[in-house]
Amino acid sequence: MVSNVPLPTPGKDRVLFAVENCLLSVEAPPEDSLPQADISLQPLVQCLDVDNLIKLFTSVLVEKRILLRSNKYSLLTLVSEAICHLIYLFRWQQVYIPLLFFSGVDYIDAPTHYMMGLHSDVDTCNLAMDGMSLILSHTYPLQNSAI
Repeated sequence: MVSNVPLPTPGKDRVLFAVENCLLSVEAPPEDSLPQADISLQPLVQCLDVDNLIKLFTSVLVEKRILLRSNKYSLLTLVSEAICHLIYLFRWQQVYIPLLFFSGVDYIDAPTHYMMGLHSDVDTCNLAMDGMSLILSHTYPLQNSAI
């Protein structure tokens, strides 16, 4: 099916097609502009100081293991998504689990690079962590969020 849908001209065309009862549209962003994102970078900037933000950005670019810790689940997801949008023109190609549940804590020992978010109440002292682990500050106001 994908090969039957023509690619739109960047910034100009919009391709409409139907799948079952759903009408879908594909529109490429203009070549000279950034893509539109519904993700705010504000949580990321408010949770980390400049030094940790630079360390995080560097770790993402060199694809280190990244473990984000917070006691707010919604903050883990918002920050993880903001990081992925921050590295545009690049894409995070490694394991990406913005919210790792308690039962999956053993994945931190995985022999691969990853970006994971984990609740700060989970004990990880018995696990080998050879990447970057950041505790997100809890000063970011999430009361306006629907999450």
